[in-house]
Amino acid sequence: MDVVSISEILAAQGLEHPNLNVLQATEAQYTALLIQPEGKILIKPDFIGNARHNESERKMYEFLRHASALAPSPDLVVCPEYSMPWNALKRAIDNGVVPGNGQLWVLGCESLRFGQLNEIREALNGQVIIIDDESSVEELTTQSYRNPLVYLFQTRAVVNAQPALVMIVQYKTAPSGDAANTEAIGMMRGRYVYRFGRANEVSLITLICSDVFDFNQAICAAVHDRLLLLHIQLNNNPRHISYKRYRQYLYELDADTELLCLNWAENIQSTDRVDGAFTSWRNIGGSCWYTRAPEFDASERTVKANHGAGVYYTRHQPFRTHVLQFDYRERVFFFQATKVFHHAVPKARSRRTGPKALKTFVWSNNTWTEAIHPRDLPNDGFKASLGAAADRYADIVKLHEDSPLGLERTLAVTAGELDSGSEWHAIQNIDSIRIGEDEFINRVTFAQDPEGRMFRMNRLKAAIVLAGLQNRNYEWPVELQFLNEGFEFVSPPSPHQHRNIKASDSTLATVVYLGEVLDTSILDIVDQKMRKIVAGEIAEPDRVLSDLDMRSLVRQHQARAASRYCLLYVDDTKTVAYRNPHYLSYAQPLNSSTPDFTNPLASPLTREQQ
Repeated sequence: MDVVSISEILAAQGLEHPNLNVLQATEAQYTALLIQPEGKILIKPDFIGNARHNESERKMYEFLRHASALAPSPDLVVCPEYSMPWNALKRAIDNGVVPGNGQLWVLGCESLRFGQLNEIREALNGQVIIIDDESSVEELTTQSYRNPLVYLFQTRAVVNAQPALVMIVQYKTAPSGDAANTEAIGMMRGRYVYRFGRANEVSLITLICSDVFDFNQAICAAVHDRLLLLHIQLNNNPRHISYKRYRQYLYELDADTELLCLNWAENIQSTDRVDGAFTSWRNIGGSCWYTRAPEFDASERTVKANHGAGVYYTRHQPFRTHVLQFDYRERVFFFQATKVFHHAVPKARSRRTGPKALKTFVWSNNTWTEAIHPRDLPNDGFKASLGAAADRYADIVKLHEDSPLGLERTLAVTAGELDSGSEWHAIQNIDSIRIGEDEFINRVTFAQDPEGRMFRMNRLKAAIVLAGLQNRNYEWPVELQFLNEGFEFVSPPSPHQHRNIKASDSTLATVVYLGEVLDTSILDIVDQKMRKIVAGEIAEPDRVLSDLDMRSLVRQHQARAASRYCLLYVDDTKTVAYRNPHYLSYAQPLNSSTPDFTNPLASPLTREQQ
């Protein structure tokens, strides 16, 4: 793989580097239209592409027409590997459906048999300047086609500034692996990956699926800074270690780098012959957008708005990177985003807040229609994961409707899985929001990843069992007797509140349910952590204390200030409240005064003050 500046390629043809909006390092934002198509794939020794030609040509032509007609017109248009039929692209160019000035279309096209590009060039009859490089890193043996990416954009001639529509064709440089060695046998490998961007501009390159095998640390080090990297795929396992290793190379480096991975929708189906039976890949979607935008907007309002458009927030903990996960089903997404970096922009105006989903579109009546009707809106899968319990637990369902993040916090409190720091409430510190090196998604309110099913089931089970105690006439411990009259789940409204339960008299409480616990030392660990969080910071002592007295003071504070809190677990099939021996010596009736052996604390807080 050789990374080559597009300026060199264009200069050889007497053309200027285009002025692309997505590359301008200004505070002006850009828009992007991305399609994640439903997969019906035909895979033959001499062809890879859509199995249903008429339907796919109609869908993809309408996608391009939609991009051309949309207001504001998108600055960046992308479709995944092997998805764009050549007939749809030719029809678009014939009908004047092309990018405008400043816009870039990045189109993963169906396979291109040898000699076919010359036929396309003749058919388009000079409407577009087509540039490609036919050289390869290997000798011709069994190969019969190439895997092409098309860049389509407007530029000008160097000599007379005449406008020119340009198509640059980039070929896949490394074959994907599969049981039949399909690409290894039939695909001729390309040599070059083209790089857009000049001095003080954003750089943009695109990798085609398994191109990432050759995108090594040396290449990453050379191109990563101020880079928008597009990774278009037809991939049944986008989280396979070989396909995600390059992400580690990118994000172990400290630089302005954004990564947009665009795959087909979930459950791709393939066949090896026209009108043949289909085999399901049982894949996830896996499209996502990685960003380290320094002022990334993770506000409740924006996260909820993105969620409603089928774009779900996660935090890649090892990379310290925000990752927006796309709904797994077929959909067109319309984004507005800040630039990858800013050049010579005053600090007061330089706020890189990341991508925001503006609209989403579904295929309806032979066109891409904005998703407004409830049946067309993205479905995060949460209610389905509740199953029959959805009708019985209206408070949990309402929390999900009001704030998906709020429900994640409520369920984290219920499970006793809070970050012990003071910023537990922050979105990046919610355990279900985080993803690790395996990139499995545990979000309860984005219940589409099969790898997170067990986590989600256990997290919901804790809440459902806790809610069910009301139907068993459970006798609550004395400090929570007010729950005997019934309660519902609530969302902690601020970083300084940790309540997940509201009694029928509106009293708030914190209840953790651990279920059956094999290792009882866990009870002490969780209880101490939760008491520390619920009690909050201790008041400053009036005098210097010994280490022993300070530890006693902390115990006292956490025993007294962590009011209306208890930890429940199952002991011999009975649900019981855990009595932590570390705190029993400080236990007092609710309204008694605090022992005054150090005089560091004011009188105990009332329920209302808590």
